[in-house]
Amino acid sequence: MKIKIITTLYHPNLYASIKALENIADVELLVPEKYKYREIPKDIQHSGLGCIIKSNRAREVFSPLSLWKTLDKSIDYVVVKHINEPTNFFVYLVCRLKKIPIIIYVQKVRHLNSGIYYPLFRLLIKLIGRAKIFSVTKEGYEESKKYFKDVFYIPIAINYFRFKTRHYNTKSDTLTLIYVAKFQKRKNIDVLMEALKIIEDKHGIKTRLKIIAIRDRDDDKEYKRTRENVEKLRLKNRVSILTDVDNQNMNGQYNSADIFVFPATSEPLGFSLVEAMASGLPVVCSDEVGTKCYIKEGFNGYVIKAGSAEEIAKCLLQFIEGRKINWSKISRFGRNSRVLIEREHAPEVFLKRFKSMLKA
Repeated sequence: MKIKIITTLYHPNLYASIKALENIADVELLVPEKYKYREIPKDIQHSGLGCIIKSNRAREVFSPLSLWKTLDKSIDYVVVKHINEPTNFFVYLVCRLKKIPIIIYVQKVRHLNSGIYYPLFRLLIKLIGRAKIFSVTKEGYEESKKYFKDVFYIPIAINYFRFKTRHYNTKSDTLTLIYVAKFQKRKNIDVLMEALKIIEDKHGIKTRLKIIAIRDRDDDKEYKRTRENVEKLRLKNRVSILTDVDNQNMNGQYNSADIFVFPATSEPLGFSLVEAMASGLPVVCSDEVGTKCYIKEGFNGYVIKAGSAEEIAKCLLQFIEGRKINWSKISRFGRNSRVLIEREHAPEVFLKRFKSMLKA
């Protein structure tokens, strides 16, 4: 079997899924030419596609000629990320003309506020035809069912065995939180810092926050604003910021924290939450994060309302008992996170569900 996976931007959250599919198929990742030799692990087979529109924000439009030359009838399936990404127009068109079956990978269906968007979206749906859709989030699954019949929910895969679980220092009187994402305003780092201040200043609980984020040139303004907020809120001794930590070293960072918190808005996935669960951490995220569906409330974490520092603080105080950190509860939630990862997100589980989708 031959499978081509097309995406305008490679992300590490694809790695375990691609490696799982290699057990049943010859898999090749197709990305814009400029990413051909960047960021993609060497053990993933990949090639570059030419683009007619280029951008630094994953908005490249693949060249129809490049697609026509690359996608031949010997391919069994073309897997495309995102249903409603307008830049996939030519991908759908070429696959339709060459009668190559399409499988669409969904995180979260985010509709655009534009007058020309919906007519284009309807056209994309017609081009896609009877494709199979699989979503790695329940929100994406429910939204996709509005437009397609063959829709499946397949939780994202992670190579959890790379992650050692957290062993807690139950004698510590300090609660260490960790945030892992980018420096972007919608990630709400400032809201998390405000919650930190509430917990310590109003409730007397010693807290620390580790911010680990990718520092892109496009996000430099937000990085500087985050630094300024640390000073403004007088959190210099309680907040540490690390940038561009190598993915291979992330497990050690998760293991140095007690609870993972991700308060983002408009977040289609949030793979760092999955990594935190694999590391055996309790997880807290906002109701606008795609991976919130991986949290079982009161079992391995909590889902809170986006944009509210008070909500975050109130949630985290559930791990406090009589002004003392409830290490027993934190440890239990962390163990439960790992159990859920092994049960629902193992590569072999992903592969089994993917094969079932193909047979359906």
